[in-house]
Amino acid sequence: MPSASKILATLLGATLLGLAGCSDKVAKDTAASNSPAKAAERKASAKRGASVTNRMSTAATIPGATSNELAHIKACLDAIDNGMNAFAMRHARELMCSTNEEVRLQAVDAFGWIGRFAVKELAEMMTDADQEVRSEAQRQWEMAFDEISSETVKMQEIERAVFALKDQNSLNVVMMKINNIEDYNAVRVLSSIITSTNASPVAAEVARSEYLSLAGEPFLDARRAEHVATELKKAAEGLLPVPPQGKISTNKQVGARVPRDQGKEMKK
Repeated sequence: MPSASKILATLLGATLLGLAGCSDKVAKDTAASNSPAKAAERKASAKRGASVTNRMSTAATIPGATSNELAHIKACLDAIDNGMNAFAMRHARELMCSTNEEVRLQAVDAFGWIGRFAVKELAEMMTDADQEVRSEAQRQWEMAFDEISSETVKMQEIERAVFALKDQNSLNVVMMKINNIEDYNAVRVLSSIITSTNASPVAAEVARSEYLSLAGEPFLDARRAEHVATELKKAAEGLLPVPPQGKISTNKQVGARVPRDQGKEMKK
């Protein structure tokens, strides 16, 4: 039978091993919470949070708001406070259809808090009839878009916003997000916008200007644009040495960017 001292030593060893395991877990959890992605998410939430919750918490004083709208605002705020984004989205979508611009502004605030999961709704609200709602939706859309990590999703959301917008100022803001994706993907997005019947004439014009800045040549057609995109991708992957004059097989200059300042001048 083991002595009491041996039993005590065994128990002590197990306890120390358990504590070491807990320490490792705490260290791993701390490292995960301090990762760049988590830090960016916390920063974005903090940036949105104060103004959103403060504005929504005063919603009970909105003149002309119906009891049903006030109930949706309260339920939306409660859902946000409890981290229940799906429920918050459900109530915010009800608010975005209100005839009261102050109520619609509450929807924008809610979508802004939800962030990247509400980029679609924010793009829709950038077309609102009220200037203040449009401006706030645009501001929140920009921050929500910056939370997106997927290149494919970024491309989709840029197209979605461009197809919804018709005023040049908002379009210019959205087009600036082209800088957040690879040049070859940007060329494909711009080609899609230019050739689509869903884009307004203003959107197509802004897209053509941005295409010239990226491709170094005017937009000709979708086939040529795909060739440009393919060559840009090869160059980005180091598979295609870029000649001194940036010329490729068709003897048209590709990848020689027009200076951004010049591109902006074209848009004005």
